[in-house]
Amino acid sequence: ALVDRCTGYFDAMGADLNQIDVSNDVSQIETRTAAALQADPEIDGVLAVGPHVCEAASKAIDDVGAEVHLACFDLSPGVMDLIEAGDASFTIDQQQRLQGYMPVIVLHLYNNSAGLLPGANIPSGPGFVDSTNAAAVKELAGIDR
Repeated sequence: ALVDRCTGYFDAMGADLNQIDVSNDVSQIETRTAAALQADPEIDGVLAVGPHVCEAASKAIDDVGAEVHLACFDLSPGVMDLIEAGDASFTIDQQQRLQGYMPVIVLHLYNNSAGLLPGANIPSGPGFVDSTNAAAVKELAGIDR
């Protein structure tokens, strides 16, 4: 799913995908991101697949002194701070909680209504959070929306 996220983004942007393979180890993310930025000064953007990657990539970008656009998928308090500070351009809010909650509701309805299912997809996103709406989204943290 992570590769699909990035591939879809880069296909839409008409850009080549240059993937940096990392684990969940923050120091590894910082080190590998910094190394990639130093090895290729033509890199002008980093798309992180999750908040912890975005936060670590931001540190690497600062450490290297690179001028690149940083964006990511999903929300965290740290990502919201990066957006408000101008250190990240945007994040894509897919409403992960709803992605886990809605299948339970659909299965309940299926089991209790003679096998009926919704007639179409139930999108939980995407919502884009950037500097124009970050403060409003931050106020809604922890509230169903």
